[in-house]
Amino acid sequence: MTGTAQPLVRMRMLLASTMVLMAAEWSESMVVQASCVGPELQLLWSYPESGAEQVPTNVTFWAVTSLWSSTPAATLDGAPVDMQSAPSFSGVYLTPQSLAPDSEHTLVLDYSRSPNIPRSSEPSRFEIKFTTGAGPVEGAVSEPEVSGSARVVTDFVSHDCADVIAAQDCFDTGQDALLSLHVEQMQADVTLGWLLRTRYEGSSAIWPARCGAPSVYTHRQESLCFQVQRIGPGGRLSKAVEHCSQPTADMPAAGHGGSASGGTGGRASVVGRAGAPAEAPAASAGCSTVSGARTAARAFWAIVVIALLLAHSQRQRRRRPRGITPSRRFRI
Repeated sequence: MTGTAQPLVRMRMLLASTMVLMAAEWSESMVVQASCVGPELQLLWSYPESGAEQVPTNVTFWAVTSLWSSTPAATLDGAPVDMQSAPSFSGVYLTPQSLAPDSEHTLVLDYSRSPNIPRSSEPSRFEIKFTTGAGPVEGAVSEPEVSGSARVVTDFVSHDCADVIAAQDCFDTGQDALLSLHVEQMQADVTLGWLLRTRYEGSSAIWPARCGAPSVYTHRQESLCFQVQRIGPGGRLSKAVEHCSQPTADMPAAGHGGSASGGTGGRASVVGRAGAPAEAPAASAGCSTVSGARTAARAFWAIVVIALLLAHSQRQRRRRPRGITPSRRFRI
């Protein structure tokens, strides 16, 4: 009985090990493997910008860098302040401050201790010098009016703000479309930028107004619901307005996109206003994914190994002498 049980124990351990290996391989195939190389650290946009004048004394600071998921150490006029991570991969903000009027101030963002800096030799410290005006800005920031959205299947390398788009995510899950919101121009209020919030940081964004229609790089067939807020005078936020973008069947784009930066001849899906132009230009994602063929091959060979093990186990059980019943403890 002991001689028969030992092969069964070994078989059981081998089978368990194979199942664990298969589970590991399967879970690995389900997780996209990023091979993104982070770009050189740059300050892509800030409010206020360095050299700005007549900044309200109740200013809220905003900054977007090329560095993913990093919050800098910061000082304001030499005193430490706590920058907060915005709901995006590369944005930070500082809650409203009360500054002296008609005076010079300096905000320093220091990323030198960030673990995500690709090369330690790169500049990692930014100084933003500005001058305040006579006092605070008053009144509420007007809510945005979102009338629809446009989705263009393309990359984004020709976009005027390609670096801002590239800072949104690693794009290692097959993103292939630029989704832009149609927002109405506000006549009485200054728009400095936009805050787009979704449940996933990679589809959330801080978007400078100089870049045109607020946009995110996403999948062509993905529904997204945004909480859209305007960044108005003094860096203050408006109330949030919800807009949901529904995927539609791809259709040929009529010539170039309608954005200021010029579009590409990609395919466009438009959601919202009838006849709205495909406002979105383009981007490149320096990332790769685990291929479906590799995943299928792993699953196939794991199944083959298990089938062979089961067949071997059946042959072993048939070879036992009649009248000998193995202990239940060693049954497979």
